Amino acid sequence: MRVKKVIVFLLISLLLISTIGCNTLPPVQDGYLDETIKLEDLNIKGEVTFTISNESGSRVEAMAPRALAKTFMEKYPGTNVVIDESSRSTYETRIVGGTIGDVFWCDSDDACRYQTEHSALMPLDYYIKPLGINWNDIFIGSKGAGMFDGWLFMVPRELSQQALIYNKDALEEAGVTIPSDRAMTWDEFKEICMHLTEEADTGAAYTQVGAQLRVAWQRTWISFAEGWGGRWCDAESKKISLVSDPLVMQGFKELLDACMEGWLYPVDFASQLSNDYRSKYSGLSEINYVFQQMGHMQWLTRLQNQYESAALEWDFTYWPELPYHTVCSEATGYVVYNRTQNKDTAAALALFFLTPEGQEAYHTQTGGTVPALGSLADADFWRFPDDEVLSKKNWDVFVKYPECTVQGNTIVRMPSEISDLFSAPNMQSLFAKVINGKASLDNALVELETKANELWSTLL
Repeated sequence: MRVKKVIVFLLISLLLISTIGCNTLPPVQDGYLDETIKLEDLNIKGEVTFTISNESGSRVEAMAPRALAKTFMEKYPGTNVVIDESSRSTYETRIVGGTIGDVFWCDSDDACRYQTEHSALMPLDYYIKPLGINWNDIFIGSKGAGMFDGWLFMVPRELSQQALIYNKDALEEAGVTIPSDRAMTWDEFKEICMHLTEEADTGAAYTQVGAQLRVAWQRTWISFAEGWGGRWCDAESKKISLVSDPLVMQGFKELLDACMEGWLYPVDFASQLSNDYRSKYSGLSEINYVFQQMGHMQWLTRLQNQYESAALEWDFTYWPELPYHTVCSEATGYVVYNRTQNKDTAAALALFFLTPEGQEAYHTQTGGTVPALGSLADADFWRFPDDEVLSKKNWDVFVKYPECTVQGNTIVRMPSEISDLFSAPNMQSLFAKVINGKASLDNALVELETKANELWSTLL
């Protein structure tokens, strides 16, 4: 019996040793380079795997990173970029198992999580100088999206600046003209939207509404929280001020009042609102909202199709100019797995997104969006120059007011534990309670402010 137990123990031990051996991961790369290192000292050659996430599954969306990879290989002969097209839902498992690509796509939230929970990313700061990256040329709204704890972990691939798309025919029919070279002030926007909001009869359902926004989306409410000059988040003092700063409170009040007045529809949490509220919007389609949010260029195909299917003229316009002009921006991008076995080539591929040739390759209308470099703001290649319809649209709205941009994601401003309190579901629930009359705005924000500050005070 004792001999059998010994044999069983030995078999289990062998299996465990075999499993551990099979799952041994390559060593972690810290990304450190001596400050004297130059481009010619880097070993940019050999093969790296480039993991891209084609969310739509369309050929066009996958073309942009493929075009960048091709241009990279042309710039660095002797390199080979293997494209690995994989759903982002698999990334965390692949990171833990060591099967993720040397360079892979993610957004700010995922990048922060991969680093804080798995220590999986290689900082890229030391490579900026030898690779000749012009840090000052990167839009402010892009560069901060990949910075955590003072280090660059995610290289931004684009500038995603908030704008509006609108029904030109509805404005013309109402005799309303909006400026094409500047943003409407908040008061102008509010007045126009009220004028454009129409009811079949007094108190009846709406036949047209001025605007719809994702009100609880961070890119929206952060603009308003800072739009009257308040400071809602002070990372240095580790303090959240939602109600204690009256200017922050004013911004939230303006946003929620617009929803309760009816001319601004909170499309992202409308399902949580009362039947009485929702019934007034029940007969509307997207084109019945004169102004809609243009939060990301990947929304363009859907929005363009809805207008053209209804034979309506449309265009882009600027995010409204609040008293203290703020335009939220964000970026997704690419990171380097810190267990890459070809760190110089991987870093060079990721940072290739911050070169003019890399940006042009990526954004030349093969699934790309708006370049992350200020020097390319006026370039034609990303403005659909060969498309008879799109080339005439007001693309300036996506690159104007760079000095007014603020980060539209809480994860780059505060610890993840605090950021989680401001998640979309939490803010949707908070705003819905206020609009449904189940809580006052003051009380709801006081509760959130208190909870955030108490939690932050406990974190190292």
